[in-house]
Amino acid sequence: MKINFRKVNFSDVDEILNLFYKVFEIKLSKKYYLSRYYNFKTINCFVVTIENKIVGHVGFIKNKINLSDNLSYYVFSRHTSMIAKKYRRLGMYRDLCNFSYNLLKQNNVLGVVTFPNKENLLAINPKYQNINLNNKILYFYKSKNKLNRSYNKKLNLFILYKLIKRQKNDYFFVKNINYYKKNYLNLSLNKFYYFSANNLFLIYNIKKYKNKSYVNILESPALNINSMILFKNFFEHFGNKYIINIWIDKILKNKKIIKDLNLKKTNDSFVINLIPFKKKLIKFIDNKNFSMGDTDVFHVIN
Repeated sequence: MKINFRKVNFSDVDEILNLFYKVFEIKLSKKYYLSRYYNFKTINCFVVTIENKIVGHVGFIKNKINLSDNLSYYVFSRHTSMIAKKYRRLGMYRDLCNFSYNLLKQNNVLGVVTFPNKENLLAINPKYQNINLNNKILYFYKSKNKLNRSYNKKLNLFILYKLIKRQKNDYFFVKNINYYKKNYLNLSLNKFYYFSANNLFLIYNIKKYKNKSYVNILESPALNINSMILFKNFFEHFGNKYIINIWIDKILKNKKIIKDLNLKKTNDSFVINLIPFKKKLIKFIDNKNFSMGDTDVFHVIN
């Protein structure tokens, strides 16, 4: 059995999309895939092949991060991870990741951020340490109001510059204009919208799944007393045909805010880990705040 690990070529994309459908039973658009990973004439993804057939894949997005002492470093975030069912539990996913990490190691790269699902959490990789950065719980809001508004303001460059001026620089990723262009404006198939109140902004999308419409709050200020009006007004903007999803830190000090906003807890939790290449720099990580928009789970992909 001839096993090979390599970087993705443009000619591989259709086979990767076919593998994605077999693994997840969900179609992945070629336009979305290329807008997500194709950059500077290269696709920042890796595959494992058996007898020249692709049986595994992992993709990476490069983002600048906030470190103390004005240190300038980047991380890669890991997405679209999959192994064909026939070849699981053989260490192939671990070996694919290790092959990828060896090629991603650069002078200015701190490591890899992962959003592991339940299966990935069970995977043991003795070669690399996993450091937990944050844990999120998915909450939802559903209005009792039958009025369902359809007007949504489309996200644009002008609004993004206003948002950047007003946002706190307390995220793990540096959320500058390049971040928002790459993760929002330039992403195919996805329509992103904004909502504002009291000079505060949030970014959201609307995703249909199993005949239900979900409004996902992808970027927003921290949930606290100062942002209550923003969230209340936003929730009132939608009627009972929509389910509004929001990420909340697993350890939230002010639980009363959740009750005041009438948010309901789901069974969905999200783990955010760091695989460090430069362990000496971990002490400079001050910001461990993440948003739903940092992962692709809530994107429209077909």
